[in-house]
Amino acid sequence: MPVLSHSAGILLGGILVTLPLAAIDSSIPGIGANSTSASFLVAQAPERPVDYRAEAALSQGVKYYKEQNYTGALAAFNQAITLEPNYSLAYNNRGLIQLETKQYEAAIKDFDQALRIDPTYLFAYNKRAKSYFQMRQYNAAIKDYTKVLSLKPNHKDAFQGRGLAYAKVGKFAEADQDLSRFLALDPKNSKGHYNRGNVLAKLGQWNQAIASFNQALAAQPRNTVALINRGNAYAVSGNPQRAIQDFNAVLGIEPNNAIALQNLGNAWFSLKDYPKALQNYNQSIERVPKYAKAFFNRGLTHVQMGNRKAAIADLKKARQLFQRQGEATALGQVQEVLATLEGKAI
Repeated sequence: MPVLSHSAGILLGGILVTLPLAAIDSSIPGIGANSTSASFLVAQAPERPVDYRAEAALSQGVKYYKEQNYTGALAAFNQAITLEPNYSLAYNNRGLIQLETKQYEAAIKDFDQALRIDPTYLFAYNKRAKSYFQMRQYNAAIKDYTKVLSLKPNHKDAFQGRGLAYAKVGKFAEADQDLSRFLALDPKNSKGHYNRGNVLAKLGQWNQAIASFNQALAAQPRNTVALINRGNAYAVSGNPQRAIQDFNAVLGIEPNNAIALQNLGNAWFSLKDYPKALQNYNQSIERVPKYAKAFFNRGLTHVQMGNRKAAIADLKKARQLFQRQGEATALGQVQEVLATLEGKAI
């Protein structure tokens, strides 16, 4: 029976890093609980006179926006543009409606028009960057966020947005730098600490990642994704017992969390407690029957327990699932283990 590395389960289980885009603030500037349409128009007034009917349509659109009547707001902004074709504010606000309703291509076109009329329109650059991000055009988003920062060097949302975009293209050092700047401006932002923890994990800076997750969890102690990622950081940095505490904390909040169960199995595997690992992998697969990583790691556990037939069955299932899911790296790992078990050349 081949002897496999005990780190294999942790390796394939991996650091389950997620980088959700921080909540997009699509609100129209000047509009708040104590704001009025008039203050909005004063704050954003164009340098040249515009048709009073266009201004009235814009104000009506803002009113509809505040009421979350996006259809009415869109119609009003359309009217403002018809009356005043070079009204940058109307294009910008229509772009916000498109962004709010997830019509990202249309939003970008409107922000393009706003910027054609006013190339220094910081707000339009920022919202166009968010639209590009949502379309996974991360380099375009980075370019627009960089422009925002050239116009306003301490724009915290641009630091956050560009940091997340850098992370999406694998530039984790740059992402860490931007998220650090964001947190210097907004030190209590739990999402910022969570995202920086993920980036630091990608950089292999486990202690710093744990510190960031600690900050995120201090504000949101029931954030199960942060608990999972902190648990992973503890596991990979050689503290599986502390990882087990985090995974169990997740299960206390979400008993059916398959990721927590799978990673808990990884932690028990690293401690060579194979019966407990097997139990957790079983529970994970019961909840997510196509969980390829859990099948792979359960297969490794069967190897360590001397269950060759069960190991091969699980590994073949993992191979099938990895093929369907396009997981090339994991597929190579499972094929290597299968070849060893079956006594075949790779």
